[in-house]
Amino acid sequence: MADTSSLAHSEPNEITALLPPDSASQRGGSKPPAYSASGHPPPSPALSFSRRSVQQATPIPPRPIPLRRSPYSTWPIRLTLVTLIFLAFVSTAVLVVAVLNVWLPRIVAPYLPTHRGSRVLPLWFAGIATWLSLSTLTLFWTPSRATRISLKISLAVAFFDLIVLSVIPEFLHRESVLTIITCSLAIGVIAMCLVSNNLVQEAKEEEGKIMENRARNLREAERRAEMLFLSEEQNFWMKQLWRVFKITISFLLVFFTSIVLILVTINLMIRTYDSTYPLPFKNSQLFKIRLADSSHTFRVHLSCTGPNTLRPPNGTVAGSTASENFKPGRVRRVPTILYESPSKVSGTEGADWLLEMRDRGEVGRVCMWDRPGYGFSDASPDAEVGAIENALWQALEKNGEKGPYLLVGEGYGGLLQRIFSARHAALIRGHVYIDAETSHTYFLTSHVHTHSTFFRSLLSPLGLHRILALPSSILSKYPSQRDINEGGTRLYRLLSPYLNPLTLSTISQEQSLSHSPSSPSFTTLLASLRHYPNDAPTIVISSTGRMDESKAWRRGQQSLWEEVTGEAGRVRWTEFVWGKDEEGNQKNPCGRICADAGDEGRMVCEDAVSELLWS
Repeated sequence: MADTSSLAHSEPNEITALLPPDSASQRGGSKPPAYSASGHPPPSPALSFSRRSVQQATPIPPRPIPLRRSPYSTWPIRLTLVTLIFLAFVSTAVLVVAVLNVWLPRIVAPYLPTHRGSRVLPLWFAGIATWLSLSTLTLFWTPSRATRISLKISLAVAFFDLIVLSVIPEFLHRESVLTIITCSLAIGVIAMCLVSNNLVQEAKEEEGKIMENRARNLREAERRAEMLFLSEEQNFWMKQLWRVFKITISFLLVFFTSIVLILVTINLMIRTYDSTYPLPFKNSQLFKIRLADSSHTFRVHLSCTGPNTLRPPNGTVAGSTASENFKPGRVRRVPTILYESPSKVSGTEGADWLLEMRDRGEVGRVCMWDRPGYGFSDASPDAEVGAIENALWQALEKNGEKGPYLLVGEGYGGLLQRIFSARHAALIRGHVYIDAETSHTYFLTSHVHTHSTFFRSLLSPLGLHRILALPSSILSKYPSQRDINEGGTRLYRLLSPYLNPLTLSTISQEQSLSHSPSSPSFTTLLASLRHYPNDAPTIVISSTGRMDESKAWRRGQQSLWEEVTGEAGRVRWTEFVWGKDEEGNQKNPCGRICADAGDEGRMVCEDAVSELLWS
């Protein structure tokens, strides 16, 4: 029998090679295997030679396939998306404030930076910022080259607008901080939209490169197979059309913004050119006004020319029908004529017939002014009639005017002069009302043009009327009257209510804030009746055409003559009948008697002024 100790160091044979790995021989240990009495080793627990089977090995888990990060989940895109959401929130809040500033300036304007413009331009910039931020968020994953080109154009134009608003003195004064802030907000939104479009486009290109290359791992292979499978479905082309539709909509939204910004820029350039126009009269001045309980200041244009003394005319005034008692004599002091223009007409334009009387020596000193928002004056934060007359009184004081005054008011100006007369009754020497507005027509009746004026004022920053009139005014050496009315000259662009966005916005404020019996203007008018000098000499001139068309207008004129004017102050009430033009057509009965009714209408107005001047 062989020595069992020699087996521990022998070479492995068929039996020892099949021993389990925990045996001493496999571990290199020195302990010899145990044998039975027959000399054979015990059977391995993992093997069963009698059944000729081997235990199945434990399956090895597959190596995990590394997940490739999606290009859309990178931090730049996430940060851009969060920034756009924040800008959309800010832009929407600024837009709401801008809308309230246009609709309710008396309530909102005191809490905002001083703004002496139309208040509509900041609304447009805030609207552009809101429009682009919301549309970009909605179509965030649909970038396109055309959209990026349009965004670059918009960014360049908006940046140019910011430079103009920050450099031109007229814009710095009128548009001030509010417009610059909203323009800067629009620039920030446009820049972020451009950045997001570029980032998403780069992510799509990166994803496309991954899909075009060979599958680098199982996950990418599955994604590629899935896309190939989807391409065979029937709705594949519908998805492609939907993608093209979204890209087109995204481009059109940005393209519309570019067109709007270009129109705004052209209008700003025209306004820059018009702002260099000098004041219209030799004695014209701009006075800084500050209303009570307000920290905001604005400028108004006032011009007072002519002497305070005058020699009475010899015999009768030319064309006068009520001057038989005028006798020549020594030079005497005459009241200053203070003119209030009708609505939609600046004092610079409306007082031309009085200035002609002054040039002929028929009247003495004449004062006219552009109400806040008209002509050469800035916009006021308050369009209430009392605030307007306070501004007039401050301008007269700063110009050194002492009175007394003969008040001449046309249309809306007649309503305003009643407030001025009640507040300064001791300085009033007479009233001339020419188709004057009254409470019956201005507060107690609805005005059909209120909404149309408001929407036209909203579109005024685009300057469509001005831009369309430019070719004719540039190409024609002598523009026609139609061209002049449509903006052929700088002066008419400044004075026209439909070419000057500031005037159009002011008219809209007057209509929206005053045409109601519950408005502060109506309360101010009623309170003025207690102090109104109803014994001052008064002449009322009324258009028969208007009175025939509107019963409310006739009641208003009767009330002005019978109720507002006392018996001691009634000089005469003239009912003017409109004639026909050279072609035999009936003239517009709703026009201005002193300006649109020809020589006959001008004569009626001049006679009324001359009669009260020397009475």
